[in-house]
Amino acid sequence: MEVRNIAPDVGATLTAGVLHSAAEQIGTLTSDSPELNSLVEMAARTQYNNTPGYPSDCPTREQGGWTGDASISAEAGLAHIDLTGVYRNWLADVALDAQPDGGIVGVSPNLLGPEGVQPADPVWGSAMTEIPWQTWWATGDASIITELLPAMHRWADWQVNALDDGIVTRADISYGADWLAFEQTPPVLLQTGAVVTSLRQLADLEEAAGAPHEAALRREQADAVVEGRAGTCATTSSSPGATIHKARTPSPSSPGWPSPQTTSS
Repeated sequence: MEVRNIAPDVGATLTAGVLHSAAEQIGTLTSDSPELNSLVEMAARTQYNNTPGYPSDCPTREQGGWTGDASISAEAGLAHIDLTGVYRNWLADVALDAQPDGGIVGVSPNLLGPEGVQPADPVWGSAMTEIPWQTWWATGDASIITELLPAMHRWADWQVNALDDGIVTRADISYGADWLAFEQTPPVLLQTGAVVTSLRQLADLEEAAGAPHEAALRREQADAVVEGRAGTCATTSSSPGATIHKARTPSPSSPGWPSPQTTSS
């Protein structure tokens, strides 16, 4: 809050109010460390500050529904606060904002018109599987899964079709590496890992929704990406009209392909 142009001899009283989604705090932690207790309290307050009806990236600057920010904070947010209603409502908007090819945009809701649409990134858009998976894991409620399965199917197919030689090369954009790491992970490796994670999470969600065949297909897709197995990473029958793409066996010269000696899955 900033107040200007008040004369030095004029007194003023300000009353501040708290504004956030109506979400109950459900998780607390108390220890014999005052510093730790303060950190936990500040984490919960930060989550409330960033929940004005949707998960925002910050309450003071962009105030946007960035899908990557929402995704990375979901596990911690659900540990502090009952965000199931917030996530359910917001993800319905994210699904409506999806691109015709299934790509999940970087910010939702988009309030800047067609020119302001943030393109799909395999990491940021993974909110479409990450948050339903985290919500289901935290609550055991599978209802959010069935509501979003069509959008999740299209998103997973979009991710698969962004692959070439077992790595992501056809994404619309990269919003960067893992920003807070001391040593940066190359974006192509981060994006490819996000595809594997999304496919495995979707497999879990399909199974929870009573679709074991679809779950097996998604796990097969994830394994094909990890192994670079030729001819097995194809879109599933759950998405009529989807383009079939095969993950070809990588060559030694494939840029960004993780070396078995230096990475693990």
